[in-house]
Amino acid sequence: MLLERIRLNKRLIFYIVAAMHFAWGIGLLISSKPLLTTGISTIASFLHSFKLTGFVFLFAGLCGFIGVSKLFENTVNFFFFLPQQFLLMVSAICAVVCIYNGHFADGVIRSRDFIFVDQSALIALTIAHSVAFINNYMFKKMYV
Repeated sequence: MLLERIRLNKRLIFYIVAAMHFAWGIGLLISSKPLLTTGISTIASFLHSFKLTGFVFLFAGLCGFIGVSKLFENTVNFFFFLPQQFLLMVSAICAVVCIYNGHFADGVIRSRDFIFVDQSALIALTIAHSVAFINNYMFKKMYV
């Protein structure tokens, strides 16, 4: 019973992250306005194009959905979760930097407490995804 819950929760985390990356990607393909949101700004600054950044997030979301769908063997599925993990880590690091600096990526100044509460969901999702990712590929018997 507990194993079934863990399996469901890991899959749910992977689906939530994939859906978030899809939403970010679609938002960027529609408009350049989301470029300065905390989770997207660092990736966008490296790529210098909101359309390219949108496609990168769509690609990561698609990879996450493919990884969870078990279309390939587990060793191959590992590589489908890497884009998600990379983008999440960069986004979370950007959120932590914004908390430390006391302003959002677009320059809006708020208290550190305010930014921490605002960005805590992204940071918590990154931690949960990392734990699920490591837990999933640490054992020989894969449960996703």
